[in-house]
Amino acid sequence: MHGSRLLLGACLALALLSGCDSATDPQPLGGRPPDLSDFAFSPDSVFFDDAIVSGDSAGIDLSISVLATDPDGEIYRVQFSVDGQFEGTIASGMLTLAEGGRYEATTSLLLGRGQRGLYSVLVYAVDDDGLLSNQVRGQFELAGMGLGPPVVDAIDAPMEFRPPGTLVLIAVVSDPDGLSDIARVEVDGSGGGTFELFDDGQSSGDETADDGRYTATFDVPEATPGSQTFVFRAFDRDGLVSEDVPFTITILEPISPTVSE
Repeated sequence: MHGSRLLLGACLALALLSGCDSATDPQPLGGRPPDLSDFAFSPDSVFFDDAIVSGDSAGIDLSISVLATDPDGEIYRVQFSVDGQFEGTIASGMLTLAEGGRYEATTSLLLGRGQRGLYSVLVYAVDDDGLLSNQVRGQFELAGMGLGPPVVDAIDAPMEFRPPGTLVLIAVVSDPDGLSDIARVEVDGSGGGTFELFDDGQSSGDETADDGRYTATFDVPEATPGSQTFVFRAFDRDGLVSEDVPFTITILEPISPTVSE
C-alpha cells in the first residue's frame, strides 16, 4: 500500500510538471492568418512642379494593388494608409476586390510645396477570424526644388523678467514654401543648452497649432541677474537653416520679502 501511494504521488508530480495528454484529445491548431504578396503602387516619384493642380499644391492619384489570400478562411478587409515623416497619416482606406484575388484602390492626395519628401505606403489584411496578415510597405517621393530657407520674423518675449515666474518665448516663423515646410524651431540659451519650440497647440504652452508661432515655456524659480541672450533659428525639410536671431532679456533681482516689525 505504501509503495502504491509513492507511485501515485510520483505520477501526480510528473503530471503537474509535464502535463498529461493521455486523458484528453489533442487541441486543434489555431487559424492561419491571411497572406499579402505581389504588392505594387504607382507612382513611386512625382516632381512637384509637374503635378501642380491649383495654387501651389500638387495633385497625386496614388494607385495601390496587392494579392491577398487566406489559407483557411476569407478575407474580411484589406486596409491601406499613407504616412509622411512630419504629417503622420495623410490618407487611409480600404482596397476593393478585383480579379484574381487582387485588391486595388486609388487615393487622391493634395500636397503643398512645403510637404515635399518621402511618404510610406502600408497595406495589411484582416480575415474573418480577426487574424492580421503580414504587412507590405513601400515609399514614394514628392520631389522638387524649395523656394528658400525659413525666416524667423519676430520674437515675442519680455524684455525684462523677474524670477520666480514663468518665462514664455515665442518665435514667429515663416517659410517661402509654406508653414508645412518648417521642420523644427529651436533656441539656444546663453547658459548653454538648446531647446525646441512647438507649434502643435499642445506642447510647451503653445496655444494654436500651425499658426507659425513657435512656443517654449519655462518655469524659472531663480536666475542670475543680468543680461541673457537667446538665439533663435528655424530649419526646413531640405535642411536649410534661417539666419540666427538673437534676443536679449534682462534678468531682474528678485523682490525681497517684506520683513514685518
